[in-house]
Amino acid sequence: MSPIVYLNVGGCHFVTRRDTLRVGGFFSGLVDSIHEDGAEVFVDRDPTYFRYVLNWLRGCRTLPEDDQTLSELLWEADFYSLDDMVASITSTRRRFSLLMTLDDLASSARR
Repeated sequence: MSPIVYLNVGGCHFVTRRDTLRVGGFFSGLVDSIHEDGAEVFVDRDPTYFRYVLNWLRGCRTLPEDDQTLSELLWEADFYSLDDMVASITSTRRRFSLLMTLDDLASSARR
């Protein structure tokens, strides 16, 4: 079984396995240097959206549903070099934008 890794992201602690981190671009090279169980890695980032990043690496492809959160998460996904997450966020934001435009048009037509 893969060693456990303790992540300290901006002062918030997360726990995962080394194999989970191998999936992502930012962590893939870093985790190869972790050989013992319980190693801690410090990441100097705002931890607000890191749970989405870690869950993405774990295979959960659920994204938040508001544009502001998606906008900020896009920065994080780009920082961590998660190209598939960046593409998914970009696609979701486009879809939300289209839905808002259609809703605005429908509201205007009702007036």
